[in-house]
Amino acid sequence: MTIPEAIMIVLAVGQLAYAGLTYHRDRRAAMEPDPKKQPHRPIFIIAGFMVLTWAAVAFDYYDRHYMQPPSEDSFIISFGEIPGPNPVFDVQVDSEPLKQYSGKYRLMLIVRKIFIDRDRMTDTHISKSGLYTIDGSKFTLGASPMADGPMLTYGTNNIEHDLVLVPIGVEPAKITKLEDVTVVGGKIIFSRASTLTALQPLAQPPQQIFTNPTPTPPPSPKH
Repeated sequence: MTIPEAIMIVLAVGQLAYAGLTYHRDRRAAMEPDPKKQPHRPIFIIAGFMVLTWAAVAFDYYDRHYMQPPSEDSFIISFGEIPGPNPVFDVQVDSEPLKQYSGKYRLMLIVRKIFIDRDRMTDTHISKSGLYTIDGSKFTLGASPMADGPMLTYGTNNIEHDLVLVPIGVEPAKITKLEDVTVVGGKIIFSRASTLTALQPLAQPPQQIFTNPTPTPPPSPKH
């Protein structure tokens, strides 16, 4: 739950409590024959509740869509890959400049192999790290290829690294593509590409295909 959401809940509960109190008070006062002794509801209290509620809504919208994170140079220490048969993608982060997000978000690393015929936001062939707490320390986020992750091939692979903020309470399983980050109210704060050269042969090389295979003669019948 974000701070603006908590404020909206408190204001909504306050409005309900005030409405209930004034309703019962007005019922008792309705029997008073002298108009001067009948209480007058202070309309500015209701108006104040409404203004504060909409102010919280506006701040939450601004925070989600327009509030810019610090520059990448301030929190990205390094990024890349550790090559090998099972490469690991990593981003080293200084989370001190990101502490403004510590009460609302956690960090996650998402990586994908770049294909020119795939939209980066809707590509579901991703690998992702777990969720990391923003505590002001320096740490490394790592992600390993999974069954539905980047399809690495022998030779050159162009890999996209995306560091994202995921709202607290959203589980990693909810993120199946980069687009999901913004759908759940998160932010993409770092996107950069690098090149991974796979020097190891494929674990299961594709079967060789012959255009004109030589037929195998049938076995001779036994007598």
